Amino acid sequence: MIVDHYFRQLNQLAAIAVVTLCVLALIAIFLAESSATMAIALGALFVVMSLLLMIAIALLNKIRLAVRLEREQAEQSRQTLITYVRVLSHEVRNPITAVLAGVSELRKQLSSPRQLRELAQLEQSAQSASDVVENIVTINKPDDLQGTPEHRVTRLGDTVETCFRIVRFSNVNGAKLDYQIDPEVPEKVQCDALRLSQILLNLLGNAIKFTSQGSVNLSVEKDPGNPGVIAFTVRDDGPGIPLAERESVFEAYKMGSSIVVDGSQQTGLGLALVKKLVDEMDGGIEVESRIGVGSAFIVRLPLPAVSDQVMPMRAISDSGFATESAQPRVLVAEDNDINQMIAQRMLEKLGCQVCIAIDGAQAVQLACEGRFDIVLMDLQMPRTNGIDACQEILEKMDHAPHIIAMTANVLEEERRRCVAAGMSDFLAKPVKLESLRTCLRKHGLDV
Repeated sequence: MIVDHYFRQLNQLAAIAVVTLCVLALIAIFLAESSATMAIALGALFVVMSLLLMIAIALLNKIRLAVRLEREQAEQSRQTLITYVRVLSHEVRNPITAVLAGVSELRKQLSSPRQLRELAQLEQSAQSASDVVENIVTINKPDDLQGTPEHRVTRLGDTVETCFRIVRFSNVNGAKLDYQIDPEVPEKVQCDALRLSQILLNLLGNAIKFTSQGSVNLSVEKDPGNPGVIAFTVRDDGPGIPLAERESVFEAYKMGSSIVVDGSQQTGLGLALVKKLVDEMDGGIEVESRIGVGSAFIVRLPLPAVSDQVMPMRAISDSGFATESAQPRVLVAEDNDINQMIAQRMLEKLGCQVCIAIDGAQAVQLACEGRFDIVLMDLQMPRTNGIDACQEILEKMDHAPHIIAMTANVLEEERRRCVAAGMSDFLAKPVKLESLRTCLRKHGLDV
């Protein structure tokens, strides 16, 4: 770096100054038989120190300019990275979402076993592409946009069950899947459920890929000797990891010679993402493996237990929110036809009445005229974007429904904008049914 180069020069200058002072001091001592000699020595000392000081000031100015230049270059690189992540997140996720939705609809119309097998292969490929995009986006987010873990009261059993419900759909190898939660593990803990789910889904998904025969198991138990620490162990009957490759297994884009599935190498992102998330949660991860026997990944996370209490729920009133006997009403603000269809099908499957707004302006109008329990708001829409539409709804309504962002842009910067605008929550596309169900329940809907 340029700054390091100038600092080295400054250190060399300081060394020269010290040596020069020592030499001049010795000359002054040995030749100080008259005041004239002392005056000459002091004069020489003054001249040398003045020159050294001028050189030091010049170097410091160069350092200041170099620091400013490198700061500007770093900011430019950061903005380029943000643009890359934003484009990848939005422009690639939407087509993948459309493919997955099309597969879901085709499955209802096909009956031939061969067609259903081919459809399953198509769905697996689309889901794999979606997972790769998710991992690339998360790995490449600038550090200041990663966000900090949000510790909330979480039911560990519900989180684990949701993860298993999701990975069962990707279990094309037919591996036996099961999990055990030790009775000593607290039912409720303070935890970032989203990060924990990402960790478990990546570990389970990775294990399933490499287990063509046998089983994949998750065990959850208290870590002996570490109060408040929960150990999550994912074991598989896969081929195992060579000893030489275990040290680098958590490096991004690092793929060992044995990491091949269906004849093709993987991206090497899943475990790197897991390591990143575990570090963010102040936890640790290790791997145990035997060739030909299988592997075990052990994640230890500090998750403080929460005393038994009623989980906080949203208050329900007569101002337009749902009651226990009413069918929940949800307004979906989305300009993409395919995304409209996906959201409507999922919400109807959850027992909701659905109304569609094709842009932000119509969303404001419908929200103010109707009585909705939840508004799912896309952020990039014509006429009025989702952020402005949210603020307008909150300004015009005394008892506004919860507004939840639903977007392919998953940058932490985008989340902050949503929170600042008054939104209650954030769903990243492609939205999965279980994620949607969990979000709606969190905000008081019985679905």
